[in-house]
Amino acid sequence: MKILVCMKQVPQKDAPLKLNESGAWIREDVSYEVNEPDAYALEEALRQKEKHGGEVVVITAGPARAQQVLREALAKGADRRHPGRAAGLAARHHHHADREVRRRH
Repeated sequence: MKILVCMKQVPQKDAPLKLNESGAWIREDVSYEVNEPDAYALEEALRQKEKHGGEVVVITAGPARAQQVLREALAKGADRRHPGRAAGLAARHHHHADREVRRRH
């Protein structure tokens, strides 16, 4: 069984949100973390893998810094990350990511 976990990097909960004069979010000096529901999804995927066998594959979309969530997932026990950068998926929601992965394979 292969389990795909879509993960997103988000600003830390206590990160101060600053806006510039035009109302755009200033992203410098902001710390990021794994989206909490995605962390739970990874944890459950790892439990299912332990119980039933298989492979846990992680994918993310977004800027290059978002690759950090994949490194963290691998450190926690995911088997591999999806080989391509999912830059083309950045504007799509998580539920569209698995359709894109299937299309590529």
